[in-house]
Amino acid sequence: MSRKTRVLVVDDEKLSFRLLEQIFAKEDWESFWAATGSSGIEMAKLLEPDIILLDLVLPDKNGFEVCAALKENELTKDIPVIFVTSRNDREAIVKAFEEGAVDFVTKPFFLEEIWVRVKTQLKLKQYADELKEKNEQLSLLAEKLQILSLTDELMLIGNRRAFEMEIERVHNQAVRLHQPYCLLIADIDFFKKFNDYFGHQAGDRVLRTLGEIFKNSVRSYDFVARYGGEEIVVILPQTDCPDGMRIAQRIQEEIAKKNIVHPANPPHNRLTVSIGISCFQPDNPDFSYYEIIRKADQALYLAKNAGRNSIRVFREE
Repeated sequence: MSRKTRVLVVDDEKLSFRLLEQIFAKEDWESFWAATGSSGIEMAKLLEPDIILLDLVLPDKNGFEVCAALKENELTKDIPVIFVTSRNDREAIVKAFEEGAVDFVTKPFFLEEIWVRVKTQLKLKQYADELKEKNEQLSLLAEKLQILSLTDELMLIGNRRAFEMEIERVHNQAVRLHQPYCLLIADIDFFKKFNDYFGHQAGDRVLRTLGEIFKNSVRSYDFVARYGGEEIVVILPQTDCPDGMRIAQRIQEEIAKKNIVHPANPPHNRLTVSIGISCFQPDNPDFSYYEIIRKADQALYLAKNAGRNSIRVFREE
């Protein structure tokens, strides 16, 4: 059940509040009164009213100061403020709108006029709130779509597009900060034969399992993506070759623990991966990230030719 509409009247004249309270009661609205600017600010924070009627002349501070304070506070900055005051000079009117007021009414006023002006501002506030909510929903949807566009839907890791964006970012950062990083390219050994033997549904389940293994085997700031059909890439920022080798070995060990049967992968007869590693050295920053990818791919080729279930690091000849 939604709450009643709340109106806060900040005015040192209680008679003005009583008159307004009567007309708002006909709409079943709740009216609250503050006799000073300071108490008005505190009540606005506490009550979060739907609208505030603010006098310009108050015992402790003027209405401009109160309005400015309300607009500077996160809890109250979006509450519409209508000035209700005996001043009607141009300077006061301009100043009121400059401080963030949405309307300006001079005393003495007609109650019906106040009622219409308040209802109009409440309706505008409702439209603004609805628009803000829809914009937030659209923003969340856009964020989700962005994530989906960069995610491999089967393995639930990054896709090739995400990898290309991340390798460029990590490479540029490594060059700028003079830091090393490693790139791993892993290939599932004889995966086509696995699919031929067990079927593609079993192959899909294996890919999903491998996605989890790779994610759980690396650090929170590392990046895992599906590079191709059965190729998985891992970017290891701020990592030298020995540490890159240790992470690659950990990945192989975690896969071995699963003991996934693969009869077409002798002599292991279980699922294995071959991994190629290339390392960016900050003392040789002339290499592009394309070169790092090429070197990791060459190292993978050597790992596969070494009997598979192997790890090879690219070495300059």
